[in-house]
Amino acid sequence: MRSARADSARGLVFPTAPWYRTRPVTPAGKVNLIGLVLIAAVVAGLYWVFIFAPLYVDNFAVKEAVDAMYHQSGRWPDERLVSELVSRLNAPNVGTHKEDDGFGNVREVGGLGIKEEQVIVFRDTARNTISVQVDYWREVQLKPTSKIRTVRFVVKKEGPIPPP
Repeated sequence: MRSARADSARGLVFPTAPWYRTRPVTPAGKVNLIGLVLIAAVVAGLYWVFIFAPLYVDNFAVKEAVDAMYHQSGRWPDERLVSELVSRLNAPNVGTHKEDDGFGNVREVGGLGIKEEQVIVFRDTARNTISVQVDYWREVQLKPTSKIRTVRFVVKKEGPIPPP
């Protein structure tokens, strides 16, 4: 092994500091702005998931029901498609909505509260296509402020009429 004296006598100089740069240490009590912004973004994302995720999960159930009715459209008339779709979406296991009980009390009940006017079935016999669409709104209460926000969903499936 060589000694440091022999290397310095030959004119070779080796750096004493490491070849990589060390990260500067912030003084105690100073807040890192980037870290603070990242933490705020994570908290806002979790809040959004907590508040709005149930609406979008219910929307997946609506998409599935619309897709099922599209595939039945070759066998069933339009009136039956609409009534089956409304009954599926108003089942107690698909979402909740607020409804007046007749005595002025508003309570939350199961189902999305879809009416037949919100379901549109358009059959084009000239082009042999069909379109099944559900247009509905959901209300969500923002937690700390108790404000009500309305979110609109439009689920549409169109294409050639499936064979019977």
